[in-house]
Parts: sequence; C-alpha cells; structure tokens
Amino acid sequence: MSQDQNSAEKITKVTGEQVAEFLRVNPEFFENNLDLLSEIQIPHISGEGTTSLIERQVKVLRDQNEVLKDQLKTFAVLAVENEDLWVRFKDLAIMLLNHADQHALKSDIEVWLKKQFNLSGVMINLTEPAKLLEKFKAEPVYHIVIEKAEIHCNSSFSTALLKVLFDQDAAKVNSCALIPLKNTSGGCRALMALGSENTERFTSAQSTSYLDCLSELISKVLVPD
Repeated sequence: MSQDQNSAEKITKVTGEQVAEFLRVNPEFFENNLDLLSEIQIPHISGEGTTSLIERQVKVLRDQNEVLKDQLKTFAVLAVENEDLWVRFKDLAIMLLNHADQHALKSDIEVWLKKQFNLSGVMINLTEPAKLLEKFKAEPVYHIVIEKAEIHCNSSFSTALLKVLFDQDAAKVNSCALIPLKNTSGGCRALMALGSENTERFTSAQSTSYLDCLSELISKVLVPD
C-alpha cells in the first residue's frame, strides 16, 4: 500500500464530529491556513451552487445582526410604551390628589381610564364584588379574582359575565382585565373591570405589573381600610 493510500485511510477515520470539535477549540485554524478557504465549499441552503466558507460566515453574521436589530427595536418600543404608562400614572395620581368631589370620584376615574387607555368599557364596583360575581362561583374567574384577590385577564370571558360587568358596553368588549381593589389586609374589597375591543389587549399570558400598580393606586383612594 502506498504512502498516499495510508494517509487517505487515516483521514477517512476522522469523523465529522471530531473535525467540528477541533474547529470549535481552534477557531483561529483558518486564519493560520488561509489557503484552505479557497478550497472549502459548503452547499448553499437553496441547493443552487455552492458558497465559500467565508461567504457563509458573513451570511450567518448578517442574519444574527438582523435578529439583534429586531430585538433592539422591540426593546425601544417597550421602553416608549413603559414611559407613556408611567406618565399616565403620574397624571392619574395628580388627578386623584386634587379631586375635590369625593362622591363623583369613582365615576370620574372610570371616565378618565376609558379615555386615557382607549377602552371600550370601564366598571368599578365598590360594594360586595363577591355578590356581583356570585353566579360565576363555579368558574375560575371567581376563585382567582374574589378568593385569591389576583388580576385575571382573558379574551374568552362569557357573554353573561361581560354583560354583568359592562352592561350596555358589553357588546364592544373582546378582552377584559378583572382587577381586585384591595384593602390593607390584601383582600378583594372592590372590583375594577377594563374592557377592550382588541382581543389581544388583555390576555392570560401578559404581564400584569402595570395593572398591579393601577390597582394599588386606585385602591388607596377608593377602598376603606
């Protein structure tokens, strides 16, 4: 057997995994062996022709760059939305502090929320929220909002429940946030419902951090200790 045949046989015994692991451990390999770049070819994704390794690397880096750009855009949008939310909360706090007519406070908050957050319906119930939802005791919404005093968002509330919450505005509500207003002991003392035409506005998967803040702020002025 010739020397070339022996060398070829040894090469064929090296697995692809071993080559890949070697290149991971020695990322500078091609920098020290630039002549190989002109010989190595990788099948193109579309199957049409081949592309050099360096071209493929450039494409991968460009794709990664686009992903990072999209992530930065998302972060920028979220930052703007969060800033807008906190500005509105500040305005709400100022309105609550300066409100002179305590008897009209509940209805004024409902009007303010509906306008500022572009909602289809807003309801604040200050008397016996458990009684308001009594007929829905068999549903998870009662356990979550009334018994556990936790926020519950959904786009699949029953028509009957929406009618109880929003009355004549119920037909315009496609997603809803049910928000317990708590006393100092953390119990559900009152109830606030926010409704939107947008089915994606209030969903079970969303974060409720800003709704928690809204609940705490309004509870301070409407719910007795």
